[in-house]
Amino acid sequence: PIPAHAPLSADPQLHPHLAHRPDAYRFPNVGENAEWVLVDVTTNSTQHPADLRRDLLALLDKGWGIAEARDGYLLLKRGATEKQLPREFFWFARLGAPPTIAFHARLGDLIEVFGYDVVQDFWGRVIVRWHLRPTTALPPTLVLATALLDGEGTPLPDTVAQPTSLLTWLPVEQWEVGHVYVVQTLPREATPTFWPTLSATLEGTPLPLTVLNGSGGPPAPVRLEQVGAWLHAGAWKLENNHARRAEEGWRRWASPVAEAKEPGNWTIAHLGAWEITRVGGEERLQVMLHWRASGSGMPPVQRFLHLVPAEGAPVPLAQVDSPLGTPEYPNSHWLEGEWISEPLTLSIPPGAPDRMRLLVGLYDPESGQRFPLLSPSGDSLELGIVLTQD
Repeated sequence: PIPAHAPLSADPQLHPHLAHRPDAYRFPNVGENAEWVLVDVTTNSTQHPADLRRDLLALLDKGWGIAEARDGYLLLKRGATEKQLPREFFWFARLGAPPTIAFHARLGDLIEVFGYDVVQDFWGRVIVRWHLRPTTALPPTLVLATALLDGEGTPLPDTVAQPTSLLTWLPVEQWEVGHVYVVQTLPREATPTFWPTLSATLEGTPLPLTVLNGSGGPPAPVRLEQVGAWLHAGAWKLENNHARRAEEGWRRWASPVAEAKEPGNWTIAHLGAWEITRVGGEERLQVMLHWRASGSGMPPVQRFLHLVPAEGAPVPLAQVDSPLGTPEYPNSHWLEGEWISEPLTLSIPPGAPDRMRLLVGLYDPESGQRFPLLSPSGDSLELGIVLTQD
């Protein structure tokens, strides 16, 4: 135990518990008289993990030694002689309870993935714990990375650049074959919709994903797919600062309504059916588009919904232009063959003509170029005629 009045330095998470002492510094400041240093490498989010490790190892080179180390806690004492981290220090990466989002997948022939947990710290920041097991000795050129994606599927920059504590202290080439490691991210702010993701690359090449659920066992509880180097394993929402899964009810392999007689077919997606409802004193249109994905990992596209005069040039009187899909599930995450229902609302402008056409189409978000229909012809599909007075 640390003597009651001994000068010490502690990381910002532990410092409040020790700040009553006469000399209590915030690590990495050790002052001139600190005799002890106490840090938890798994929760220190004020320092880059590599910087934290560098500062601690520097103390070991300056006359400090390890007094005790267990479960990610490291207690150093000035003048102690022990320099080698014991096995117990790495127990913070041991498998405890099974992951809440449990599945079975493999990245290449090197790593099995058993799922993950999403938890939050006191301030509501998101922490993700991936459960991984090496199937063979891992080479030092293997790079494991974790990230949070936003609602549009873009990695939040600070979650990519921030390594995990385990990988900083125990590189993959030191992992034991057959042992399950829990790779925990540091607490991070998340967007209202976010995706926990994992990637494994070997000399710059992503390890391919193989889903092992479903062959004689239960299906995966979340949608598993690989987009680029990243393994996507379900979306989450933050509501009232509480994280919950947003995956329920998305996966559908049959059309929710009867298909239209003349559906729209694009290379990226098939618009099999749609529903149009007048609301708000007939001043608004509620439109439900039922899409079937034509492939997995398609590039993101924009969808337009235009209300145009029935006669003359198709100049929009009202329109909705936004990414295809929903904020929780953009089209770049769709799986081939599944159905996605997209709700849209369009206001009928004052002074609109008696007859209007409702058109839908897809276009490239970068160039603005519309994608042509495979069937019927053209670059937009007419959903129906809208009358200002029924």
